[in-house]
Amino acid sequence: TLVAVGIVLSGCSNSSKPPTYPVTGTVTMQGKPVAGAAITFVPTTEGEAASAITDSEGKYALTTWAAGDGARPGEYRVKVSKQEQQAVDPSKLVQNLSTEEEQKIYVENKKPAPPAKSLIPSKFENEETSGLVHKVEEKPTTFDIKLE
Repeated sequence: TLVAVGIVLSGCSNSSKPPTYPVTGTVTMQGKPVAGAAITFVPTTEGEAASAITDSEGKYALTTWAAGDGARPGEYRVKVSKQEQQAVDPSKLVQNLSTEEEQKIYVENKKPAPPAKSLIPSKFENEETSGLVHKVEEKPTTFDIKLE
């Protein structure tokens, strides 16, 4: 009986979601693709936000519920962020430490890490200041983002 319940539940949840439409594009800065940028489409009215991460060529496909499913129709303000990746120091990943060493590392790790450096202009990190707006229509749309 458990299997039947699972099928019924998953069947219901999909049918109640409003339709989404593919939104794709490319993020560039100074003419170069921006890889690993987080893009968020924030609806200007109610509804779900949609988001994506750019690939190595700066391309993205928005996701609302399932990977690449797009966004609901409507007006969106768009924000883009990209943080510098914090590299993990492999020498700090030592195993079999004494209790004193573990406590010393714990104390060191309590120090706040420096804030991650943003790699794009800060105005694009807030949908209110980015100046980026896109209208999602009931068909696939393209929205290329130039971070100048």
